[in-house]
Order: sequence, then C-alpha cells, then structure tokens
Amino acid sequence: MTGQHSSFASWFRFHHGIFYCIAASLLYTTSNSLLRYLVDLDAHRLVAMAGREVIAALVLGPWVLWRCIRDSQFRPSWKMVLLLTATGLVTMTGSYLYYLGFEVIGMGVTIALVFSSMLVVTAVLGRIFLKEQLTKLTFTALLLLIMAIAMVSLGVPSNENAASENAAASFLPCPEFELTVPAAVISSILAGVAFAILNIVLRYAGKQKVHIAITMVFITGIAAIVMYWGAYNQGGIAAFAETTTGEWQIIGLLGLCNLFAFFCLNKGFKLTRAIQANITTSSQVALAVVMGVLFFGETTTLWLYAGVAATIAGIVLIGCGSEE
Repeated sequence: MTGQHSSFASWFRFHHGIFYCIAASLLYTTSNSLLRYLVDLDAHRLVAMAGREVIAALVLGPWVLWRCIRDSQFRPSWKMVLLLTATGLVTMTGSYLYYLGFEVIGMGVTIALVFSSMLVVTAVLGRIFLKEQLTKLTFTALLLLIMAIAMVSLGVPSNENAASENAAASFLPCPEFELTVPAAVISSILAGVAFAILNIVLRYAGKQKVHIAITMVFITGIAAIVMYWGAYNQGGIAAFAETTTGEWQIIGLLGLCNLFAFFCLNKGFKLTRAIQANITTSSQVALAVVMGVLFFGETTTLWLYAGVAATIAGIVLIGCGSEE
C-alpha cells in the first residue's frame, strides 16, 4: 500500500510539474504576443517595457517590505542589494534591446536569437562564476545553439517590418538614425546576453538563500524606474498621456502574464526533471514563430525554421546534460 501511494505521489508530482511548465510556456507566448501587438500600435517603447517590469514590483513589493520590517534575517545584505540593483540596469538594457528586435525583425526571429544567445552565455558564465559543470552533452548543445544563431541570422528577411523602422528610430537618441536589420539582429543577441547575466544572478542569489521575491522586486523595480525616467526625459508627461487606455490595459496584462509565467516556470523546474521541463518550455520558441506568422504577418524562411529546430534541440540537450 505504501509503495502504491509513493508511486502515485511520484506520478502526480511529475505531471504537476509538466503542467506548470506548459502554463509557463503559454503565458510567456501570450506575453510576447501582447508585446508584439504593442509594436503594431506604435506604443512608446520605454513606457511599454517599464510596464512589463513594474507589475512584479507592485504585486510583490508590499509583501517583501512587510517581511523585511518584521524579520531581519529576511533582509538581503548591502552587497546583494548593490548586485541586484546593477542586475536591474542590465535587465533594463536587455528589455530595451529586446523591444528593438520586435520592432524591426519580428517576434519569431527575435525570440529564437535571444534564446540561443542567452543559453550559450548562461552556460559559459555559469562555468566561470558558479563553477557549474559543462558536460559533453552540454558542450554539444552549445555548438548547436551557436549554429542556431547563425542560421536564424541568415534567415532574417531583409524587408521584415520595414514599416516599423522609422517608428523605432523616433525613440532613439539620434532621431535621424534608422535601425537596420543587421543592427536589430545584434541587439537581439545582446538582449540574450543581458538575460543570461540575469539568469546567473538569479542562481547566485538562490544559492545565497535570498528569497526569490526579493530578487524579483529589486531587479524589476530598478529596471522599471530607470525606463520610466527615460520615457519622461524623452517626452515629458506627454510620453505617458499619449499612451491610450487600451495600451495601458495591454501593458498591465502583459506584466501579469510575465509574473505568473515566472512563477510557473520556477515551480515546474522544482517539481520535474530538467529534461522534461526544458522540452516543454522550449515550445515557446516554436510558438513565437507560429504566432508571428498567423497574427502579425511575419515572413519565414527555411533558415529560420532550421534555426528554431536547432534552438529547441539545444535546449533539450542542455536538459539532458544537466542530468548526466
């Protein structure tokens, strides 16, 4: 009887974890689709991206503040506060570059490039700073992901989102500068690098027993504050006043999707094996291409499909490598 109970508990735990991973993938896909829709609405980039980050700080911030006041053991050290503040600035930069990719080369291409570069850099930084092992399978996965970056870059249509290039330029420091497709490809790769640094800090903070809520509040709060300041510095109150009610609603929904997706992903990785979690969450790369084609008229090429396939294969192999 005890054996049957243990078997059922194991089965329930595994499928419960897979459910969380599927939910995370769908929520992230929804979040990215809403972000892509904001691009079509010509929403202010900094206002949109700040709204994407600020929801987590607003939802979790009061609870974190209450716990810090009541429990001195809960409070992070000053060194950790400085690290999280710097990471918030890195996250802000990554989010800005991420939006540039959406504006010029579209959702599918941007997410494939971000995922590939993020995983490669995360593995390298994890080896350097956290002394994480690089197994043969992980090394093979990294080679696949580097190939994926090359294939996706070759597969970017030269006229992708050309109509949005001028809109992208209007928020840049130099108004006469037009963001080119190669520059958008590079910005997407650099966004992946920024998110890789975020991943390493999240892992490090976890090892230092810093509560995940503290990490999220500091990082997203700092990123949001800086981006809101940037929006005000560029356009004054008009930058916010010109954002329509509909756009604010989309931004709020986008932020909530991001928050719940992060919660589901974190829970899913705790409840199931890395390989199953990686296979499930990697589906968002393919879903991004599908959503881009079906709802936003983005064009695709054989190079893009090959790059997406290589990205998914690399993600799966990384999961296998972590269990060697």
